[in-house]
Formats: sequence, structure tokens, C-alpha cells
Amino acid sequence: MEISIPDGVTTIGRLAFYGCSSLVEISIPDGVTSIGASIFEGCSSLEKVSIPDGVTTIERFAFYGCSSLAEVSIPDGVTSIEDYAFEGCSSLAEVSIPDGVTSIGESAFYGCSSLVEISIPDGVTSIGESAFEGCSSLEKVSIPDGVTTIGKAVFYKCSSLVEISIPDGVTSIGASAFSVCSSLAEINIPNGVTSIGASAFSECRSLEKISIPDSVTTIGGNAFDDCSSLAEISIPDGVTSIEERTFYGCSSLEKISIPDSVTTIGRNAFSKCCSLMKISIPDSVTTIGGNAFDGCSSLAEINIPDGVTSIGESAFYVCSSLEKISIPDSVTTIGGHAFDGCSSLAEISIPDGVTSIKGGTFRGCSSLEKVSIPDSVTTIGGHAFYGCSSLEKVSIPDGVTSIGESAFGGCSSLEKVSIPDGVTSIGDYAFHRWCNVYWSICFSRL
Repeated sequence: MEISIPDGVTTIGRLAFYGCSSLVEISIPDGVTSIGASIFEGCSSLEKVSIPDGVTTIERFAFYGCSSLAEVSIPDGVTSIEDYAFEGCSSLAEVSIPDGVTSIGESAFYGCSSLVEISIPDGVTSIGESAFEGCSSLEKVSIPDGVTTIGKAVFYKCSSLVEISIPDGVTSIGASAFSVCSSLAEINIPNGVTSIGASAFSECRSLEKISIPDSVTTIGGNAFDDCSSLAEISIPDGVTSIEERTFYGCSSLEKISIPDSVTTIGRNAFSKCCSLMKISIPDSVTTIGGNAFDGCSSLAEINIPDGVTSIGESAFYVCSSLEKISIPDSVTTIGGHAFDGCSSLAEISIPDGVTSIKGGTFRGCSSLEKVSIPDSVTTIGGHAFYGCSSLEKVSIPDGVTSIGESAFGGCSSLEKVSIPDGVTSIGDYAFHRWCNVYWSICFSRL
């Protein structure tokens, strides 16, 4: 199907050819000055369109879903490409944006999966959210100097992108801006950037090197989640919090520098960083979140500073190389499973402020020979020391009233334990499967 619009036409209204799925080619007359909203939306067979020089605006959804459109020439008079203008034009391999364009709207080229290269003119100062999201063939893009913000998901899932230059004027990188840019190996963040949004570089699995400037004060959660090739990174001094899952799954990360300004290490912050051998936590930190170092199987030693008051649940879960850890007196809460699976840990002292040893805290610490439980503890949770097969002796303080299910199950080297008078509850299998030749449980009273 082909339509010829006569030269006398100067205006074509919104949705004029909406859903004309058999339309293959159309020529727009020279008198037309605007390509209206949704004018060719859903014209899935449209292969070729001629836009006249008089056009100054390509409105919202103008070519939305024109999946057969392979090439389009945007005239020099155009100053604005509005939201969703070319979204879903999956055959569009080449597009030339003229110098007069100052803004590219939200999702303007979303899902243009055949687009290999695009040149954004110097006059552009604004690139909308998801503007190039899903442009999976896009290899190279240059962002002009006038742009100050890289918005949310602008280059999300640009999986072939190998090179990008961020101009010095940029001050913020939005959430998921470069997420799943799985071919991107290196990126330089300019000095003016103050914030890196959540998931900004998540799943950039080829990213080996990134330099974060001192101007950055905020790094969002999941920012570098699953950057599995990233080996080293330095966090600038202005950052106060390492958010949830910031470096989750950075399996090649061996070295990281945390500045003195950081007060919180969030949940799963370094979880699954299996190559991380050493980390220095600054004195300013007060909280280590749940699963913060979960699965850091190469981490052999860590010092927790005096200011820390809480260690989250599963914080050091399966840190199987961890041999030594010092818990300061400031700590009052240790979450369940905090050291579960730390099979190399030989000795640990629990500080006086702790009142409960929660479920699974030291489960599977098969090298643990010695543990000091303070008088402040009133409860020993289920599976707290389950599978601590090297533990020979444990002193349960007088303040304990409850020993949970399987609390000392599988402690095959444990020969003697005294249960104090105040205990009112002993859970199922609490001392199950002691395998030594001589063992005894001493009750202070019957």
C-alpha cells in the first residue's frame, strides 16, 4: 500500500495513519511543518518515508512501532524529537540527527535494535529517560558537551556498546543509565559528576576499569551489581554510605578502598565478591548490613572498627577463608547466620553488650575451637553452633534461659558443657550427635 499526499496539504492531524499496517511508503509534501503525535504509529510495514525540510518538530509516538522502517532522514529544520518518536523501529539501522536539534525525548529511540551508530549533535542539551534503551546493536555514541544529565535508563541494555564519552559538563548519571551494557570495558566519569544512580552500571560484565572522581558524593544501590570483570575500585571521600547491593556479584574484585566518610555498609553491599581477599573498614562505620560480605570466600581477615554497633544477619555468610575477626565491644547486635559457614574461623569473642546469639550465627564453623560467650547473653538460638565440629568446650553463662533447637548439634568434639540453673527451655536436638567417646552434660539442678 502506497499513499500520495497532494502538495496543497500543510497539516496532517494526530493519528492520521495510525495502525495502517499495510502502508509501505509515503511522501509528505513540502508545506507540512510538523509530524504530529502518533501520525504513523503502528505502521509496521512502513519502509520508507520522506520528511520535508519545513518540518521543525517530530511529535510523540510519530513513528512508534514502525518496525520495518530501515532508514530515515531528519531535515535540518527539526529542533525537537519528542517522546517515543521512533520507539520500536527495530529495523532502523541508520539515522542522522541534524545540528538544530536541542532535545531528544524520553524513549525516542527505545528498542531500535538495529541501530549501530548515532551522532548526537552539539546543540543537544537534553536526552530523555530511556532515549536509547534496548538499542542492542549500538556500538558507539558521543554525548555532546551541552548535556549535563544522563537520565534514567538512557543506554539501558545497549549490549553492544563498547565506547562512550561522557562530557565534562555532566553532573549526574541516572538510575540504570548504562545497566546491561555488557560489552562496555572502560568508562571515564568526569570530575563534575556528584551522583551515580541506582543500578547505573549493573550487569556491565565486561567493565574492567572505572574511575570515580572525588566530586561524587552519592552512589546508588546496585550501582555496580554483577560487574563480574571489575578488579579494583576506589570510592571517593565524599561518599557516606555504601548502599544495598552496590558491588554485589563483582566476582573479580580483589581490592577496594572505603573512605573515612562512610558510616554504613548496606545489605549485600559486597555479597558474592569471591575474589576479595582484604578490606579495611574505616572507623566511621557504625552499621554492617545483612549479607554485606555474604559469599566473600577469599576474605581471610577483617577488622571491624570500634564504632560499629550492629552486624546484620548473614553479614559474613560462607566467608570460608575467614580465619580471624575481631568484634569490638561497641557491638550490641549480631544477626542470625552472621558467621554461618565460616569454616576457617578458629576463634571468636562475643562482646559484652550482646544479649542473644541468634539462630545459625556460627553454624558450620567447623574449625571453631574456642568461643567466649559473655554474661549478658540470655538466649542461644536454634542451630547457633550447629556443626562446629572442632569446638571442645563451651561455657554457657548463668544468665541464659533458653537453648534453641539443634543449638550444639553436630559438635562432635564437645566433651563437656554445663547448663546453668536459669535455663528453662532446651530445644529439640539441642546437643544431638555428639560422637566423642566420653561426654557429659552437667546440670546445676535437676
